[in-house]
Amino acid sequence: MTNVDNTDFIKELNEKQVQVLSKFKETLEIQSQTTFTAEISEENKKFYLHQNEIIRILLARDFDPKKSLEMWKKWVQWRESNKPETIKEEDIVEELKAGKAFLSGGYDIQKNPILVAVFRRHIPGAIPRETTEKFFIYYLEDALKKARQTGSGRITIFADMVGYTNKNFSTKDSDLIKKLLSILQDNYPESLGKLIIFKPTWLFKFVYAIVKPFLSKRTKEKIILLKKEEEILKYISKEELLAEYGGTSKFQYAYPPGSKPLNVLEGKVEIVNEKPENGEDAELDQNIID
Repeated sequence: MTNVDNTDFIKELNEKQVQVLSKFKETLEIQSQTTFTAEISEENKKFYLHQNEIIRILLARDFDPKKSLEMWKKWVQWRESNKPETIKEEDIVEELKAGKAFLSGGYDIQKNPILVAVFRRHIPGAIPRETTEKFFIYYLEDALKKARQTGSGRITIFADMVGYTNKNFSTKDSDLIKKLLSILQDNYPESLGKLIIFKPTWLFKFVYAIVKPFLSKRTKEKIILLKKEEEILKYISKEELLAEYGGTSKFQYAYPPGSKPLNVLEGKVEIVNEKPENGEDAELDQNIID
């Protein structure tokens, strides 16, 4: 959590929504008297009642006061039970070494910090599920700190599907994917700016079919499928884009810091666009998201 928040979500609201917000803030002031326990720090209390965080919840629940209140209570309980702000590097070293996800140091055209996820680096069962969940939360917290500082309030996830094959997915991963989506949608509402899927193949279509029923309409509207490097420039400038995706950013992920960058160790990654046994076309377009 950070005390710096330059976001101003109220600018996104219409007059009616502002009125709902005003009444809902009054409701939370009353509700907080029973929801907030003695163990909750004053800093956390302020965060839970911060206008931007309240607006996130209202947006996620279409400004329905009853549904928003229920979400707010569960959100407070989740943060107090899981203490996401206390996760440290030493808790997720295995994942950091694997480099499955990292902040690129860049920002998209809306000033959203870019969180890169490299799917080919996921090996099913190699790392305990609990560690992966902590890793996901750790980066959400870190990225959102930066998003609040820039004033965007949201993050962009760039999902690199190059080289993503059957060896990177197990049916046991389905529950993990659902859990991570639940964490994102229920406990980090309106934190996602865009989810860019770069070079999706038929395996993505298979995985997406599993998670689609668990995605909210607002989340689905933020998913973008891109097949070519030049298409990325519509969302991320060349200067902010990593070199391996056609940009000029010199950032290279390495852990521990100072070690050889993972993209250098991997070398050239072949684009795999395998077809399933039934011969279904591997080419995908934006229509599958709806």
